[in-house]
Amino acid sequence: MGFEQGLIQLYIGDGDRVTAAALGQALRAAGQGFTVYIARFLNSEAGKGALRTAVQHPNVTVRQFARRPLVHQNEPGPTDMGTAREALDKAVREATSGSYDLVILDHVDLALARSLIELEDLLQLLRDKPQGVELILTIPRAHPDLIDLADLVTEMRTVKQP
Repeated sequence: MGFEQGLIQLYIGDGDRVTAAALGQALRAAGQGFTVYIARFLNSEAGKGALRTAVQHPNVTVRQFARRPLVHQNEPGPTDMGTAREALDKAVREATSGSYDLVILDHVDLALARSLIELEDLLQLLRDKPQGVELILTIPRAHPDLIDLADLVTEMRTVKQP
């Protein structure tokens, strides 16, 4: 099927907000008959309600790559590096396979910040993405090179919260 344009979108901001926005897009796409692949780079509570709904949809595939407890930012181990690399490699394969219309990389920047994956590898995915595939990255902070390659950048911030 595929999207007509296949945009690259960055959702920048607090964890649960950007994840929830991406999962909302996933459910909207799946409801229209598009196929969705979600790679979760962070094992968190962000978006858990929407995630439970998403995994029940036959057009949505969710892969959780991060482990608990969360890796310490300054001390990632070989397992963490291998898992992050596996997550990115799998996302690249799925984005270019023709099997998915929408690919979401949830909190991929944490793998970048912890040097678990290379920025250039992520940028290459953005450059090589097929035209009909939509790509969404949820990230608290965006590297300027990611912003340059993106078609749509949305920054979400909390104004007031109980």
